[in-house]
Amino acid sequence: MSLFTLPVELLEHILVHCAYEGHPESIFRASQTCTTLRDLVYNPSVELLWREAYLSTLDDPNGPRGILVRFLDWKHDYSEEFCWKKNFIAMLVLRKEWKATHFSLDTAFYENLQQNLRSLLSLTMDLPPLLPDRDTSRRAVFLDNLLANGLPELFVHKLIGKRDLSEWVNSEGVEDFRSKILAPSWEEWPLGRLFYQVLFHTSFRPFVAWSCPDVETQRDLARTVARHRVYSMLYPSRLRCWGPFLRCTHMTLAGNPTQPTRPHELFPDYPFLSAARIVVEANLRSILQLDSEVETSAQVYPLFSHPYARRDVYEFIQRIDGKTSVGGDSRADGLNALRMGSGSGFWDGEQTKTRWLRERDEAEGKRSDSDEDGWDWAGVEGIWARAVCWMDYQDLLYHNLSAISPHSSSDQLNHNMRETCRISSTTFKITGYSQPEQPSIPSSKISDHSEEPSPEEGSQDSEEESKSESTSTLFDTLVYALPIIHFSDQPAPGTTGFEAQVQASRSIRGTVRMISGGAVRWSMTSRDNLAGEDEWAMEGVQIGGIGSALGVVGMWTGVDHGRGEPIGELLSPVSCEEVASF
Repeated sequence: MSLFTLPVELLEHILVHCAYEGHPESIFRASQTCTTLRDLVYNPSVELLWREAYLSTLDDPNGPRGILVRFLDWKHDYSEEFCWKKNFIAMLVLRKEWKATHFSLDTAFYENLQQNLRSLLSLTMDLPPLLPDRDTSRRAVFLDNLLANGLPELFVHKLIGKRDLSEWVNSEGVEDFRSKILAPSWEEWPLGRLFYQVLFHTSFRPFVAWSCPDVETQRDLARTVARHRVYSMLYPSRLRCWGPFLRCTHMTLAGNPTQPTRPHELFPDYPFLSAARIVVEANLRSILQLDSEVETSAQVYPLFSHPYARRDVYEFIQRIDGKTSVGGDSRADGLNALRMGSGSGFWDGEQTKTRWLRERDEAEGKRSDSDEDGWDWAGVEGIWARAVCWMDYQDLLYHNLSAISPHSSSDQLNHNMRETCRISSTTFKITGYSQPEQPSIPSSKISDHSEEPSPEEGSQDSEEESKSESTSTLFDTLVYALPIIHFSDQPAPGTTGFEAQVQASRSIRGTVRMISGGAVRWSMTSRDNLAGEDEWAMEGVQIGGIGSALGVVGMWTGVDHGRGEPIGELLSPVSCEEVASF
């Protein structure tokens, strides 16, 4: 009996079964064996085969958009513009070429760099929401496996300040890619911005190979390079809304100099944000190592200023390393922690689940009102860990007078920079809501005004342009559809002694709102209650999706934004402790 006497549907089922067994490449190998199987695989009418093959390896790409579309009550169907075959092949090509960079000087990954980085960003940002009844994401597992051996060597060299790559074999094409990627201006070009956006969400991954320093040395070198970026006192600017955002010379600011009148034009500065994350995470790893070498209790002041602080730091590092379940929920391990709603207690927030999923609308058979009362769409209320880092002011001034560029080679950098890092816990409570001021342009035209500024002319095929435009319109519409959340802090449960006195003498208030590209902006002001005046201003961007378990990364500086003000970075992951109820 010949294989080809079987019905076509059964042949398709066999091929899809191979993919579900962990061998999706088998479909392509089968198509190379004979004309009949090639015609079957590449027949335009077998889109169902490609859809099933895609879903055997990755999650439905319309998952995260589906919730947003449903919330906005749009009729747009993203599945109609998604090409299963093309995207499935792109992901397999990414995996093959990414792995090849770890074993040879294969240039295929760099030759196809634009598509590979777009695929990588899609894997990162299109993770399905972590709903209470959902399991681990196949897309997150795919991405975790992809990054298991670290970033490609050339990217690691850029991040650790290694400029002398003379040991590289001068194979054809390598020198061209090396010069472009290592150039200081690369981060200002679209490909560089794609890379740093991925880096911000997935964090620095050391390259595991004999040709690179050991893992800890790579982390130390990456922190040194990143410190030279985040501790530049020239960085804060009115054109950046005094935060980690790209300069926008045409932006109109409201009465508050940190709030643009059209927030869909405000873009995160991912090179700065990724550097801030590298610095804080490396500091947290160092603190845990230092604490483990000291025979003392879990509370080591001033490193850990709260009984739960050390545990929160330990759980955070374990979470991003994917080594243990957090809060008893292994679904939030590793890159699953990037998923929307992966933060502890996110879906338990007041009206969070009913509003996002429109459950109340279905029960009542109607669409809800315009949400004028507001709701906790970002998972603000609860207990948060907070790591704040800063340099001694004299050291900070000396560093800036030295004017060492973060793009300098490693041997020219200052490797003696030191910081103070203080970890504490705080409880946020929502104090109110306000509605974003609607832009003066029609909502259907919002995306036309929100194109990220770029010095490089790029070209995309019509499908990519259509997908990018529709996604941009979706995200930018959310900027004005979601209320601005206002919150303040409360002493963390169990806080006593000196820490309680510190928290009583200072208070935090802030806002959370959407900005361009689906990013969530956190703005906070720290007030000295004893002096009766505001002291520090903090601006940050959410890592991953809305309400992710990895929290917020950003910067802080003086509230007056004067020249010579101190500057530092902060990271606030969601505490694994039970979310407080109010």
